[in-house]
Amino acid sequence: MKMKWQLALIVGAGLGGLANANLSFAHEDKKMEAVLGQYLKIQESLASDSLKGVSQAAKQIEKNAESEEIKSAAEKLATDRTLESAREHFKALSIPMDKWAKVEAPENVDRVSCPMAKAPWLQKHGAVKNPYYGKKMASCGQVQKNE
Repeated sequence: MKMKWQLALIVGAGLGGLANANLSFAHEDKKMEAVLGQYLKIQESLASDSLKGVSQAAKQIEKNAESEEIKSAAEKLATDRTLESAREHFKALSIPMDKWAKVEAPENVDRVSCPMAKAPWLQKHGAVKNPYYGKKMASCGQVQKNE
């Protein structure tokens, strides 16, 4: 039986090895799969110093997310018109997304943290692409292990 990720966050800390497993999305997690897909589009745009597609992706996250914390951050991000404000709201979105990913461990997605921005983010597996500093510090970040 698949737990909803909100409940898994509460219980997951005590389950150790569960967070390390590479899990595929179950049928009931299709909404979160959609949220993750849109989130990754935002991360890639910000890492490229662009707002292209950010508003549209944030609106889709707001529509599909069940977490109020994710919805609220996405709503703010959808209205941003500058990279600076988009990056700040992306931090607020990334915190609950990182918590979710720590529990669910989606395949081919890395959890990354930037010590300079003091913030996490998720990205497709591969070279670090920092959404908080973009091209000027593209590789600043450390891939986090699920423990």
